[in-house]
Amino acid sequence: MTLLYDVNLLTVSAEHLFGCWNIRCGRPAPAPERLWSEGTRVQLGAGVLLLYTPSGVHQGTWQVERHRRQGQPFLVLHLPTGKVQVVVTRLRCSLDERLRQLSLYFPSGLELELELTPF
Repeated sequence: MTLLYDVNLLTVSAEHLFGCWNIRCGRPAPAPERLWSEGTRVQLGAGVLLLYTPSGVHQGTWQVERHRRQGQPFLVLHLPTGKVQVVVTRLRCSLDERLRQLSLYFPSGLELELELTPF
């Protein structure tokens, strides 16, 4: 078992989130964003977003923004089906940063737990 530590979310940049993330689990919501609730993987690169679902790969864009007063990071995710702002609630990393876990909270109540796939 690998020991993970919580990353201070005030220090998180877009580069911390680059990579191919497996969507490990999620807490469903009454009316979740359909594509995100069906997702199996999400790849984040410099402004480019790829969401993998059973129906195919959906390409979009993304960026990190921050709450004006608290500095809490959130992601603005753009897909052809629409835009959503998602709160980053937790980022955990191993000491060598090869293993990362990311928790996201959607406005609908959908919560996703992602794990970075090491290259």
